[in-house]
Amino acid sequence: MKSEKDLAILVMRANVPAGVLTVEGEPIAYHTDGAAVVAYKFTSRGGLRCATAPVTPVDAHRVAFRAWDKEWVVPTPGVSPRVSVPLTG
Repeated sequence: MKSEKDLAILVMRANVPAGVLTVEGEPIAYHTDGAAVVAYKFTSRGGLRCATAPVTPVDAHRVAFRAWDKEWVVPTPGVSPRVSVPLTG
């Protein structure tokens, strides 16, 4: 049986366009303008939470942002599409 987190990742993958940045192993998709991250966290039941946070450089290849009481470290984003989530039914 899949965990709640695994199901949430499936929900995320079904609802975001290809090429969108995601946090590895988490149901989180995001985009950035360089100074801030807009992140979307999916739930197994189709719920969605949104957070905006400043970007903090970690090193030449990684940045960090804080959302949902946790710091997330991700590869330094290049050009990527904005997250576009269908908010119907």
